[in-house]
Amino acid sequence: MNFIKRNYILILILFLGIILRINIDTFASGLNFDEFAIISISKQNFLELFKSLAIQDYHAPLYYIFCHIFANFKSQFLILKLLNVFFSCLNILVFYKIGKTLINKRFGYILALAISTNHLQITTVNFIKFYCLNMLLVSLSVYFLINYIKKEKNKHLLAITNFFITLSFTYGIIFVFFEYLILFFTKNKKEAIKGFIISIAGFILYSPILIIQTQYALTSLISPHCEHPDLSIFGFYILLNDYFSPLINYCTSTKTLESAVLLISALKSFKQAPIDYISIISFVIFSLIPVLISIFGIYKAIKKEVLTQKLALLCTFYILFSAIATLLKINGFIPLYMYPSGIILIILCYFGLYQEKSKIKYLFIAYLIFVQIFITNVYPLQKRELKTKYFANIDKYIEKIDSNTPIIMFDAGRFAKYYYNDKNIIALDYEELCASHGRKLIDEIYGKELNINKKNIKDKFFKIITNNENPKNIEKFINEKIFSKTNKDTKIILIYNSSATPLILSKNYMINKLNKKFDNNLSNSTLFYQLNKDTKTINQSKLGNIIQSYTTQKIIERIEKEYKPIKIEQFLEVPLKNYEKYTEMTDLKVSSIDFMKQPLMGWIFVTYQK
Repeated sequence: MNFIKRNYILILILFLGIILRINIDTFASGLNFDEFAIISISKQNFLELFKSLAIQDYHAPLYYIFCHIFANFKSQFLILKLLNVFFSCLNILVFYKIGKTLINKRFGYILALAISTNHLQITTVNFIKFYCLNMLLVSLSVYFLINYIKKEKNKHLLAITNFFITLSFTYGIIFVFFEYLILFFTKNKKEAIKGFIISIAGFILYSPILIIQTQYALTSLISPHCEHPDLSIFGFYILLNDYFSPLINYCTSTKTLESAVLLISALKSFKQAPIDYISIISFVIFSLIPVLISIFGIYKAIKKEVLTQKLALLCTFYILFSAIATLLKINGFIPLYMYPSGIILIILCYFGLYQEKSKIKYLFIAYLIFVQIFITNVYPLQKRELKTKYFANIDKYIEKIDSNTPIIMFDAGRFAKYYYNDKNIIALDYEELCASHGRKLIDEIYGKELNINKKNIKDKFFKIITNNENPKNIEKFINEKIFSKTNKDTKIILIYNSSATPLILSKNYMINKLNKKFDNNLSNSTLFYQLNKDTKTINQSKLGNIIQSYTTQKIIERIEKEYKPIKIEQFLEVPLKNYEKYTEMTDLKVSSIDFMKQPLMGWIFVTYQK
């Protein structure tokens, strides 16, 4: 009872955090594409798990090991989501300890409330991926670092935590290196080296997988990060926005500019009438002001004392590393990938605001917390929606397909391949064909002697499409992957998921696009691009779509020489009910290619019969 009296404020904050994290999405069935992969890989034995990470999913193993423990439970999806809730709520307690160590108990409550209501923490818990675990580990590392710098305590706990960090995400070793670099020059050099050696033991365990992952990534023809922010003023603005206001959000979105449309439309409205006052006001109140407050808080923290300057230096080092990786086209400048810096930015911001002597500091702190809660849970254009409703009924439908039936799958293909490991799935998605997993498949279909590489890929496909050439090995590919698994009674099923875009692009459209200069930059989502929409170039994303479309067309043409489409089914999203069958067309009189030239919505299943 005394414990509750002493800690009732922290208990209330923790309770608020749990309430915000457990919602209808927590109990929703169905998986999105990334979750497909994680569940499937985690179900394998350890040897297969590490092999899949090396050649397929390109991530560090720690979270997958956690998932492996629970992956075969009956309610595995719910358990793994609740595991994320546990990691995220534990982070609230860690932030409380950070605040208490930095200043006092009251500041501990403020930091706990800040992370309890943080949009990124709330929206990632229902996403079965490693972010909640990784952010918890980074927060723990920062806490032990603060204790070591301030009180000469927890140096061993810091090293042990960092050991797990180097096992938990690809660039964990970079974050750990910067930590010990700062300690090397500001604390005991021998202790810093000793701690770093313990930490890199985790990286050494991960390195055999990482070497293979790097080799595969270097062969990519199109960057998988071509639709993410690049290194620009807009990119830096988005970094702060993602951690202090969720209005313009990259963190949990797979779309290029999910809610940044508010910003873009507001700025564009200055060029055209009528002016969109709602967008302008929304942007100012829910994005610009929180970002300005965060900059003020971070500035005050850096100015205040040596400890926060060291944290700011660690944060800056990691941002600079991310910037260099972007310039080298290894990564996009993606705020979610920079969560080690994001976590430190949150601490610095609230530290600086709390140290302000004026009473206005409480208004600033309350404003930041209000924005997080309001945008995430109330604001109609960004209200949290059911994110894991991709499948469910789709999942049940695929389960009914006979294991011998060839399934040609786009979009989710490479993920579905190991989720439905008893099905005969041929993956022809964007990633599998021409991005980081694509060199093997594109060589298999078009022939190694074509010698496609990053520099000539646009010109090579311009020639192929202009001359309407069949891929060199199309017959061999279809015979081995599809026809060899069929008999006279077997059907072939093509599965396509779309958001109102055609799967098959017209020849004229493709040639027109390929005629343009190739813009090899990673991003097409900078503020400049969105405002001006440069139509004189073709970017990586558009090139990848053209390659996928042309390859798909040639495969379907070949299939339809021996098989005819007999049924097309369309599944559309129904609120809170996942996907349900919307239409079914039978006795088709046209080629399925004609059908797929039209804008399509939802999941499309095309069945072919001999």
